[in-house]
Amino acid sequence: MRLSGLLFGVVLLSLIVGLSSAGEPVKVRTSLAGEILDDVFVDVTGTLFARKHSFLSFKVQGVVKEVCVDVGSVVKEGDVLARIDDTDFRLQLRQANAQVKAAQAQLEKLKAGFRAEEVAQAEAALEAVQAQLKEALKGFREEDIKSAEAAVKAANAAFELAKRNRERTEALFKEGAATQQSLDFAVMQEESASAQRDAAEWRLTFLKNGLRAEQIDSIRAQVKSVEQQVGLLKKGFRKEDIDAASAQLELATVALDYAKQQLADTELKAPFDGVIVNRMVDVGVYVVPMMRTTAFEIMDISALDAYLEIPDVYAAEVTVGAKVVLDVDGGEKGIVSSVSAINHRLELPSRKFYVKATIENKNLKMKAGMFVRARIHLLPRTVVFVDRSAVLKDERGEYVMVKEGDVARRRVVKSLKATEKAVLLESGVRAGEIVILDAVGIKDGDSVVEGK
Repeated sequence: MRLSGLLFGVVLLSLIVGLSSAGEPVKVRTSLAGEILDDVFVDVTGTLFARKHSFLSFKVQGVVKEVCVDVGSVVKEGDVLARIDDTDFRLQLRQANAQVKAAQAQLEKLKAGFRAEEVAQAEAALEAVQAQLKEALKGFREEDIKSAEAAVKAANAAFELAKRNRERTEALFKEGAATQQSLDFAVMQEESASAQRDAAEWRLTFLKNGLRAEQIDSIRAQVKSVEQQVGLLKKGFRKEDIDAASAQLELATVALDYAKQQLADTELKAPFDGVIVNRMVDVGVYVVPMMRTTAFEIMDISALDAYLEIPDVYAAEVTVGAKVVLDVDGGEKGIVSSVSAINHRLELPSRKFYVKATIENKNLKMKAGMFVRARIHLLPRTVVFVDRSAVLKDERGEYVMVKEGDVARRRVVKSLKATEKAVLLESGVRAGEIVILDAVGIKDGDSVVEGK
């Protein structure tokens, strides 16, 4: 204690001696303040987030039949995570396949037109009514009456057969086992047989009773009607009928594709490589897509995004590509990365913004949600530096004594960092100014002179 007091007295005496001498200037040592390009950084904190993160749900409803993974399972893109009972969906697919085949067959039938035997049958009916008209115009003989009676009998039998065929086809059509085209053809056959029967009966009546003028006109009308039927058969089906059948085939094909997709959707698959971090379904659960039932939560943590909070004062100095060194609490240290994205929105009331830096995590040791500390290197900037002995500190803070002419002036400074020989200043002194070294005891306004 006595030694400390003695030293203080010696120092105080030296100062009094040096600064007295009737106002003489104090001799000092000086140096120039310089400038240097400094690598500036800011230390921040943040949180690790998964690069990809999804909540998975089934697209179709049904009872869960199988669950293939659990929490912690590592999966690849396309791996099946769970399955729904697909019995009903397979039946729907079979039905859709059958509808496509039926529509395809109908379209091909319409494009091909009527069969040759169907056209031949209509032509035979035409020949019959044409012959009837010819005979009506030339008269009749006894053997013609006998022949006509036999023709009536045969025509009646043919008509009854065509009628029964039409009734049977009509019943099948009502049950869905026959097409509209099949029914139309059966009706046409019945009408043709009826026309042939009428023609045969008329011929017999004509041969027995003679023919009136109006009856001949009726025969001519029948000839014209049958001629039109033959023409339609030879032309085939109408273009609009074929277009309608083509549209039906397209609808059936779309329904088939939908049924295939529905069946595929009974399997819930991983959308990307990752790990299952939550499972919310089990075997026997009935899932409904409209209720947004989440089945699994999956994350890709093979790379993690560090979201770092930056004070707004550094907004102009942080750039994409800036170097970032990260230390993960409970994880790796000294990880080198770079700023990959900058969020240009400030969070209130903290007045901070976020930047993102990605780190590799192939071994999956680090987890999403971990706390991270980071040092972000800002844009290099020019700063002033002075000799380390020029920076002093008292109860009011850091300061430097600057020599302005022959007068010492106190400058309050803010230091950035110190090296072995110099101190980098953020403010207070300009490059090229003269600073006083070891200025202990020199006050603002003191006269000074170079030479110590």
